[in-house]
Amino acid sequence: SGGGRRSESRRRVRDGGGTRGGWGVARGGGGRSAVRARAGSADNGRAARERVARALEAAGPGLSGILFRVCCHLEGLEAAERGFGWPKRSGKLVLQIALDRLVRHYGIRED
Repeated sequence: SGGGRRSESRRRVRDGGGTRGGWGVARGGGGRSAVRARAGSADNGRAARERVARALEAAGPGLSGILFRVCCHLEGLEAAERGFGWPKRSGKLVLQIALDRLVRHYGIRED
């Protein structure tokens, strides 16, 4: 179910794990290799934040907020609508437009 996937995603973010073995953060141990792993992780995190910022910028003003709340913070659509003070069910349309902009940004073609 959708709720199960959302809970699993939140757990992975909270616990610092992701797909393919986590976020690249060194766990335990020490020494130089652990320091390099943490430094590489910081670089990866910075690059990820830059990619997200570019994607939100590509969505444009007025659309990046809904993307950020729903896709990054995993906020429900109804809660995001309330947060923006929008009428019920309007968020679905706005989110669809924002997602269409991301499709264009990433060059994804719908077949």
